[in-house]
Amino acid sequence: TSKNASANSLLESGLSRSEIFAILYSTKAGFFSYEDDETSYGVFTKYLIYGLEGRADANRDTQVSFSELENYI
Repeated sequence: TSKNASANSLLESGLSRSEIFAILYSTKAGFFSYEDDETSYGVFTKYLIYGLEGRADANRDTQVSFSELENYI
């Protein structure tokens, strides 16, 4: 359950919990992921956090969708 009233609507639509997830990788196989000298995070994690804090909200609806976060990162 969630404090957000509309969050459970995904489960009510027939999707199981296992179908409501996504994986973001910092790089693909054979490439390198870089550290950020200014923070204790890698560059990917730094922008993931920024995006989740709201910087990824491209349409300014106060909700960060997966596609907004993916595009921001």
